[in-house]
Amino acid sequence: MLHLLKYSFLSKIRNFNIVFWPLVFPLVLGTFFYFAFGNINEADFQTVPVAVVKEASADTFFMTYLIEVEKSSPDLLKAEEMSEKEALEALQDKKVEGIYYVGKEPSLTVAGTGIEESILQTVLDSCENTRTTITNIMKKIRRWIWKP
Repeated sequence: MLHLLKYSFLSKIRNFNIVFWPLVFPLVLGTFFYFAFGNINEADFQTVPVAVVKEASADTFFMTYLIEVEKSSPDLLKAEEMSEKEALEALQDKKVEGIYYVGKEPSLTVAGTGIEESILQTVLDSCENTRTTITNIMKKIRRWIWKP
C-alpha cells in the first residue's frame, strides 16, 4: 500500500498542472500583489489644483458635480474659477494641473501627462457617465409614468 502511495505522489508531483496552478501560482501572484500594493497606504497623494473657466452657456450639472466632488473628497480636487487668460497663465506656470472649460459640453485641457491629469480626466468621465445614467433613468421613468 505504501508503495502505491509513493508512486501516486511522485506521478502527481511530476504533472506540472497539478503542482503549479493550485500551489505555486497563488504564491507567486500573492508576492507580486504584495510588492505592487504593499505600500499603498503610505502613498503621497496631493490635492490636484484645477482651474474652471465658465463660458456663456455654462453646464450647471458639471459645476454641481465639481462642487460635490470637492465636498465629498476635499483632498482630491481644489477647483478655482478663473478667466480663460488667467487659467492659461496658471497652467503654463504649473499653478494648476488642468483647465475645465464649462460650456455646453464640459472639456478638459492639460499641459502634460501624469497621475494628476489622469485624475482630472477620470472626474470628467465620471461626470459624463453619471449624466448618462441619470438621463437614461429619467427616460425610463417618463415612459413608465406616461404610457400611451
